[in-house]
Amino acid sequence: MPQEKKPQPQTPRILATQSICKRLVLVLDSSGSMSSQKNDIIGGVNETIKVQRQSQPSENSTTNFNIVTFSDCVSIPQEHTLESVPFLSDSSYCPSGSTALFDAMGLTMSRYNTESGVIMIVATDGEENSSSKYSYKQRVEMVKNLRENKNWNFIYLSEDIDTFKQGESMGISQSTTNCNNIAVGKYCLGNALKSNECQSAISDMRKGTKNVKIAQTISSLSQQY
Repeated sequence: MPQEKKPQPQTPRILATQSICKRLVLVLDSSGSMSSQKNDIIGGVNETIKVQRQSQPSENSTTNFNIVTFSDCVSIPQEHTLESVPFLSDSSYCPSGSTALFDAMGLTMSRYNTESGVIMIVATDGEENSSSKYSYKQRVEMVKNLRENKNWNFIYLSEDIDTFKQGESMGISQSTTNCNNIAVGKYCLGNALKSNECQSAISDMRKGTKNVKIAQTISSLSQQY
């Protein structure tokens, strides 16, 4: 009588994992020139909070959401989750002063550089004119290290070709892994931020999807609303 074959133990399948995002940080220009689109910015940020709360409701109390504003100086972000972060208002967003963009980006990357899967969104309308803390080499190396070793995602929204080139110079290129660099047009930063394309990309990044690209042309992003 043939012996019954014993089932062979199966080798467990090891799935590749990504860094699931537990922090979104918005580096937001609050220099004087942003006054002309203050309401648009407030609306874009608040819509981002609403959409991302709806995207993964079970994660709202455990996903951090920080807003870093900058003009001549850089604000210290308050620690909030998606659940607790307050909406922007006329009193909490008051543009004035010049543009310390590079310091804002450098300080933000330094603050969270031990974390993986961070989504860093930059929204600016003008060229850098007030930073002093980080060299060009330091900024480029920080972006590269966080992209490659910590699975950070960068979304850089700017108004024109000059501010677009600032992003490119730091290694935030549309052709680079985990990067989106988009010139959205004059006075359109808030509308671009709250666009379906941008919000869908942020939602995918939060799930750990690598190299998400915002599937929208520059001109249609700026004209969507």
